[in-house]
Amino acid sequence: MYISLATSVMDSRLQLVASALEGVESTISPIGTSASSLTSYASTGNFTVVLYSGTIPTSADTVLSTSNTPLASVVIPISEVGTPTNGTLTISGEPLTSSPATSTGVATFARIYNPAGNVVMDCDVGVSGATFILVSTTITTGLVVTITSMAFSEYNS
Repeated sequence: MYISLATSVMDSRLQLVASALEGVESTISPIGTSASSLTSYASTGNFTVVLYSGTIPTSADTVLSTSNTPLASVVIPISEVGTPTNGTLTISGEPLTSSPATSTGVATFARIYNPAGNVVMDCDVGVSGATFILVSTTITTGLVVTITSMAFSEYNS
């Protein structure tokens, strides 16, 4: 199967992601489920990235398993969300740092919540070649985590 999207279409799809990060869900179908246990992380004007250990779920709509331990969270102002350009949506303000980590483990993915605490997406994390680039994926309780780069990209395959 082959599909190749025009850059303008990729940018339009990424604008939906930017809207979801802002909590503007009226332009797209409802996303995810409420993260009631994380509501305290999200506040008006911010979205939240929570780093987890364990196997990444098959869908952002999937309820996290007990093996998915939240390690650290980073609250990011909506104002840091850029405009999609050439198939990439970049979050500015890097490096971004977390509150002190709440658990020790290896971060394997991030789940992103909008200001209302609803799941927007899951994405990969790593020290290179991932959506979120971290200084280290090894997280230690009480230490801050640094995200050095965040970019969501649409690619033709």
